Amino acid sequence: MSETAQENEPPETSPETSPAAPQKAVVAVNRFTATHEGARAVVQFVGEGATRITLVGTDGGVLGDVVVRDVETADAVVAASDAEAAEWDRELAGAVTLPAGLRKKMAGHAR
Repeated sequence: MSETAQENEPPETSPETSPAAPQKAVVAVNRFTATHEGARAVVQFVGEGATRITLVGTDGGVLGDVVVRDVETADAVVAASDAEAAEWDRELAGAVTLPAGLRKKMAGHAR
């Protein structure tokens, strides 16, 4: 009977176990990357149940994003995609091109 109980128990997880990258998210990142001649991807925890992959196109700093459930999933998406993993630094922040009116919109002044 103990053999049956062991068979029904969930598999043990370890720090080396990583979640699979959702195909829909990988496709979205790859589409952005192809459209913008490459992209750098920054993983950013947003809150419980949400992590943003911010994409910066290499053809002019256009921004895009994909949201997944957690940091581990986001890391798996970036690893499975054509985008280059990155961190926010002076070079990447300086490469970003914001669309006209975005600053006002983010501040709540645009309609």
